[in-house]
Amino acid sequence: MTTVFAPAKLTLSLAVTGVRPDGFHLIDAEMVSLDIADEITIVDAPTTTISVTGPYSSGVPTDASNIVHSALALCGRTAHVSIVKNIPHGGGLGGGSTDAAAVLR
Repeated sequence: MTTVFAPAKLTLSLAVTGVRPDGFHLIDAEMVSLDIADEITIVDAPTTTISVTGPYSSGVPTDASNIVHSALALCGRTAHVSIVKNIPHGGGLGGGSTDAAAVLR
């Protein structure tokens, strides 16, 4: 079992600087971490499952559409992931992407 914290992030500035050959944009961004964070507990398991609790758990998917599921698949891992959601879902603070980055770490 591993527990990690995924801090919220705030983008201070963002500029599109070009387009890559694959169509994705090149960006120059300045971001800072905030003091609020989701708490993520990862336990190896034969299949991937995700549970979400906490003050901002409403509306957070627990199926394969959750980016945490994709992050585990990229690592070739399966696990039960328990997320205590302290970052508002859809609030523009990077909660989903920081959760996935924490799983990759």
